[in-house]
Amino acid sequence: MEISVLLAQPITAAVCKTTTGYFVFFAHYECGWNLDSLFDIDGNFGRLASIFDEKDAFTVAFAIRKVGNLLSKPRKRRRNVDKQEDNEPPF
Repeated sequence: MEISVLLAQPITAAVCKTTTGYFVFFAHYECGWNLDSLFDIDGNFGRLASIFDEKDAFTVAFAIRKVGNLLSKPRKRRRNVDKQEDNEPPF
C-alpha cells in the first residue's frame, strides 16, 4: 500500500506486508526498514528518526499506525458469479 503524508515536504511511503512482519520503503530517500509492527509508534519512530526530523518521524510513524488496520487484516475473498440472471451486473 502506498501512503502519502502531507508535511512541509510531502512524504510518500510504500508499506508492505512480508512473511516476517512489515517493510516500509521511502523511494525519494532511497531507504527502507523492516518493521515488527505497524502499531508500535515508539519503535517505528526510532527507526524513522534517522532520516526525518523528530516531528516528521513521529507524524510518519503515526500515519503508518493509522493505515495498519488495512494491512494487518486479511482481505475478503471475492465471490465468483457463476450465473448472471436477467443480464444484471454482479454488483
